Amino acid sequence: MNVGALPGLASPLIFLQAVVAAIPDPDPIPLPAPTGVFVFLLVLTFLLHLLAMNFVLGGSLMMVFAYAQGRMAAEEIARHHRRLIEILARAFPATIAFTITLGVAPLLFIQVLYGQLFFSSSILMAWPWLAVVGLLLVGYYAAYWHAYRHAALGQAAAWVALFVAATFLIIAFLFVNNLSLLQNPEAWRPLYLSDRRGVHLYAIWDAGVFPRYLHFGFAALAMTGLVVAMIGLRRRAREPEFACWTVAHGGRWFLGATVLQMASGLWLLSSQPARVRDALLGGNSRDALLLAVAVGCALVALAVLAPPSRISAGRLVVGSAAIGVTVVLMVLLRQRVRTLWLEPYFRYEQLPVAPQWGAILVFLGLLAVGISLVGWMVWQFFWRSSDAPAQT
Repeated sequence: MNVGALPGLASPLIFLQAVVAAIPDPDPIPLPAPTGVFVFLLVLTFLLHLLAMNFVLGGSLMMVFAYAQGRMAAEEIARHHRRLIEILARAFPATIAFTITLGVAPLLFIQVLYGQLFFSSSILMAWPWLAVVGLLLVGYYAAYWHAYRHAALGQAAAWVALFVAATFLIIAFLFVNNLSLLQNPEAWRPLYLSDRRGVHLYAIWDAGVFPRYLHFGFAALAMTGLVVAMIGLRRRAREPEFACWTVAHGGRWFLGATVLQMASGLWLLSSQPARVRDALLGGNSRDALLLAVAVGCALVALAVLAPPSRISAGRLVVGSAAIGVTVVLMVLLRQRVRTLWLEPYFRYEQLPVAPQWGAILVFLGLLAVGISLVGWMVWQFFWRSSDAPAQT
């Protein structure tokens, strides 16, 4: 079904007016800073959230595969899988906490810039969206249970890990649905008229949701593969056999997931509206340059980190830096794509603004302190704790 087709609205102008009329008026309270400030904060905080979220989602999936592969592998390899599960499981309670904490800010900035759009899309999928809270609580509890009881759980530990991964996959799917629906006001009226109970999943109506979901999912696996390779390098002095296996194992995950991410990216690009696709493919030189550099850096990382069995510390640093640039550029492109989707109907630049620079400067100062503290905690937990001896 074409959700953009409104019965009886043959004229493009009338159609446009109908879509704009479906968008609620913005909050009359003016923003305390120019919209560009909030766009910057949205991009920055989402980038920080993305780094933690990638490890949670990718790590939960990698842990499930480690259980499955460990059961079929020879004893030495199975022991390496068990050690990797132990490391990932121990990190999960903290990384989930970081993901949730760092996810609050971008969600708030989404509401600042796109409030009337976000609440409209959330109402259309009200019941699935409300389920996110329950799923998050259950998944968080299960992750804690697995982290501290996986040895005692025995064979059941793999099923708990699978439950954790499935929970976070569902949460990610619901977020992709909501944020995709947010940027397509054309779909709101047909969805609402078809069913007013707030049970819609936008993916049923728009097949473009699936490549977007897969694109982010494969990115999470690729980033987790890099982290696992880094873990291996840090343990070369104390656990040489495990470290060598871990570096290659993480590298294989990175290479495979990155290739799949590129394939899903082509699918995602082809599913975009013509105005968005054309802008990314040369219609807008800035957008096309961002995309070209991002893809180029990803190709550099693939070349540097292949084959996985020959990954060195220097190669990993170069590959990680290239992927870091790719991630930053892709986050910027994500914001641009949303702007291009909404351009015919909504522009955040038109929101009322009454600057309050004193409050904004205080906020920015506290934000800098908060990011510094979170960075220090991440360093202490993940980097310093990697010096802990292996448990036998």
